[in-house]
Amino acid sequence: MARKYDHDLICDMYRSGKSIPQICKEIGCTSGAVIPALRKLGIVTRSISDAVSMSRLGSKSKQTHGYVFVRTGKYRRALEHRLVMEKELGRKLLDDEVVHHKDGNTANNTSDNLIVITRGEHTRLHHKNKSPALTDKQKMLVTLYLEGKSPLEIRTALGIKSQSFLYAALKKAGIEPRTSRRRNKQ
Repeated sequence: MARKYDHDLICDMYRSGKSIPQICKEIGCTSGAVIPALRKLGIVTRSISDAVSMSRLGSKSKQTHGYVFVRTGKYRRALEHRLVMEKELGRKLLDDEVVHHKDGNTANNTSDNLIVITRGEHTRLHHKNKSPALTDKQKMLVTLYLEGKSPLEIRTALGIKSQSFLYAALKKAGIEPRTSRRRNKQ
């Protein structure tokens, strides 16, 4: 005598993402009971590749620089720290928003370690104590300038044709160029 199974229960379990083998194990039957129950309710069963993809949803993988990715669909994955903050905020992140790890550990994706800031703020935060490296010629130029030499004297001494090169090097070194004072012709 054939046993009767709750078709609605089987249907609900399948729709929640459980595979046919998982359903069989939970309710103690064979696939010969589950598949007909699903078909009777008009449910098209997933292919094996779809079932494998469903089983991988939520799986995590660590990538370069230690960032953790979470599988969110058959061919989709997302950075875990962004998902954590989107859940915390209750909305998607804006295009100009970046999630920053306070402790610098890109694998630590707890909400208390994450903060949402703009791209500009993030760039300033990571580069605030870094000054760009000067070439030897630029260092010499800055030294002469700080000794009080005029831009013309510096350009002549170093064989620089462009005055814009001189001012760009000063700006790169964080030095505000002296303004020249012109006398009014009377």
